[in-house]
Amino acid sequence: MSGYNLFKPKLAREIMVKNLFTLQPQTPVLTSVRNLFESNVKGAPVVTPGGVYHGIFTERCCLNVLMTYSGSASWSEHFRAGEPLSADIMTRNLMLLQPEMDVFEAVSLLLAKRVSGVPVVDGDGCFLGVFSEKSSMQVLIGAAYDSLPTTQVAAFMDADRNRIIDESLDLRSIVKRFLETPYRRLPVLRGNRVVGQVNRKDVLRAMKGLVNRLDESGRAASSEATEIFMDAGARTVPEDADIFSIANIFREGRHRRLPVIANGRLRGLITRKDLLRATNELLKPAPVKKAQPLYLNSVADARPPET
Repeated sequence: MSGYNLFKPKLAREIMVKNLFTLQPQTPVLTSVRNLFESNVKGAPVVTPGGVYHGIFTERCCLNVLMTYSGSASWSEHFRAGEPLSADIMTRNLMLLQPEMDVFEAVSLLLAKRVSGVPVVDGDGCFLGVFSEKSSMQVLIGAAYDSLPTTQVAAFMDADRNRIIDESLDLRSIVKRFLETPYRRLPVLRGNRVVGQVNRKDVLRAMKGLVNRLDESGRAASSEATEIFMDAGARTVPEDADIFSIANIFREGRHRRLPVIANGRLRGLITRKDLLRATNELLKPAPVKKAQPLYLNSVADARPPET
């Protein structure tokens, strides 16, 4: 393939977001969980009032906090009416992709629809994999070095079936799956057909009431500092890192956001979406054929299993 204009890659300082929502290391962790809920962000850098970077606090950290302090008694009391199942909290109205779709169109759709990943299905709606922002990093690297053997979504989707769940999985087991895997979303299958999807935010929404219960119960979480649960080992990048080195970090690890650091201080933040947005126009080659259309499916028949 040819025709890409990636010879002068942008640097981190050119694409990073500077106006950030941040948390402080000594803030009580339940307060940080609430703040993340209310801010509608998936992760926030943890910095001192002077801007010194300490780590990052994410939805995954929130799940860890809630599972650490919600013992069986408080969990059972909170869900006395019945613990939610995946069928109760999953998203049913999904955007789905076909494996033959052009990968550059798929990247554009992720950005246009403001989603980080989409299930890929065959003509019968059977699950094949997931095309995500992380998949797009491979597209970016391949395009940069003119080495893409194909531009079909099927070549870049993640087909790992460890992320699959069924409609009857209970909430605690879903949380455990999220904590044991790097995934942000879990396709819900009935047989082999996709009927919904559960993401971390769906789970946190279902667990939101636990925050108040833990706070009122006087558990240690009420006073534990955010820095105890933050990801202190998260990768960071300098301001002069180029988009290809950043893409490689995203491609090879579980990272979804990279704090940009200079002299130990936070200068900005780059997410996978920021990187894709900055390079999307550069990624698009001259069209050689009409792009495959988006396969839309409201999953209208997705209902909880009969009891």
